[in-house]
Amino acid sequence: MQVHVVYYLSCNSLLEHLHYVEITLFPNDPLRLKDVFERLTSLRGSGIPLQYSWSCKRNYKSGYVWCDLALNDIIHPAEGAKYILKGSELVQASSEKTWGVCK
Repeated sequence: MQVHVVYYLSCNSLLEHLHYVEITLFPNDPLRLKDVFERLTSLRGSGIPLQYSWSCKRNYKSGYVWCDLALNDIIHPAEGAKYILKGSELVQASSEKTWGVCK
């Protein structure tokens, strides 16, 4: 079974244009972030997925929220069967040697 994933990449609060990818899953298997990482690695190289903090768009009350994801988390569709992800670029603070979301 193939699922369709739309994702944004973000840095400095600016979103790039949309990206689209198809991911093949076994029937009845949920989509997980690690599935997306495997596909992005095959398309863009091994470092790309790890340069971002990932979240998925989820319905909440009358709007939506971005739900932070870990590698094994299940990604829930935003609307119907639409999977929408956002990758926020991670940057290393030069003086602190810690990772944070780029500002």
